[in-house]
Amino acid sequence: MKFLPIFLVLLLSACAALNAPGDRKEAAAANTDLGMEYMNQGQNERAMEKLKRALEQDPASGPAHAAMALLYTRLDENKLAEKHYRKAAYLEPKNSTFNNNYGAYLCANNKVDEAIKYFNRVLADRTYPSPENIYTNVGMCLRQKPDPVAAEENFRKALERNPRYGKALAQMALLSYEQEDYLKARAFLQRYESIARPGRDMLALGMRIEKNLGNDVAAAEYAYKLRSSYPGGREPYAEALENRL
Repeated sequence: MKFLPIFLVLLLSACAALNAPGDRKEAAAANTDLGMEYMNQGQNERAMEKLKRALEQDPASGPAHAAMALLYTRLDENKLAEKHYRKAAYLEPKNSTFNNNYGAYLCANNKVDEAIKYFNRVLADRTYPSPENIYTNVGMCLRQKPDPVAAEENFRKALERNPRYGKALAQMALLSYEQEDYLKARAFLQRYESIARPGRDMLALGMRIEKNLGNDVAAAEYAYKLRSSYPGGREPYAEALENRL
């Protein structure tokens, strides 16, 4: 009977241990975490390397698929991104983060009805900590459909749960402006400004609201803030507001 050298026995034992299902899952989780960390640092190539390795180690890892979806979204690889968003949601159908991410992706790609199905999965989760965010996401999706009545209904549901939720207040201001209800738009913008510093789009919106209400002094104040705070270029929505004049 021949005996294997002791170092070879140890090596084979280590390989067997690494190939155990539990160890491969742990390794996949570790590589997923590393991939996300590299993504946060803007190191997309290294992130891709780690996430591919994670999926090799555990093809059924929802977090690895979800992370890969985010990376492909960042790289504008839409078909591959959707594949991994869908896979993550399929593997963990009760994971509200995965469902919300996939819904947001679908909405951004004009697949409104399908997106709302995934948002509704999140709303069915009574433990989800911020349903106001999901109602606002649904409203934003319906606003682009466009279905302004249903959009407003969802924004108001969000504000019923959190009257100081800035994202919903901003969306109500934008929706009201689009419907040419300038007084209501002003009211929601003022509520938004009471809790958050307005960014480029909100300053541009305020300027247009006041101009349409005939308040040239307030419009000029918004214009000054816009120029002084953001001297280089404007966001797309701000440009769209400009073009409506």
